[in-house]
Amino acid sequence: RGRETGYEYRLGDPVEILVSEADPITGSTVFQMLSGGTPGKKPSVTRPPKSAKPGKPKGKSRASRRQARKG
Repeated sequence: RGRETGYEYRLGDPVEILVSEADPITGSTVFQMLSGGTPGKKPSVTRPPKSAKPGKPKGKSRASRRQARKG
């Protein structure tokens, strides 16, 4: 999503551009978008918390394994 315009561009979307600068020594080019893209979705404000899969036990921590080895 574009920071200023909020438009999204996906692979295969037809767009029109203008080559505004080209430097043959470094091989760099600067483009300007003339048309194309679609208005993006607003980012979601809240996300559900990540949780472990139910029924799956957590592994032992490194410290607890070390302590068990000491005896």
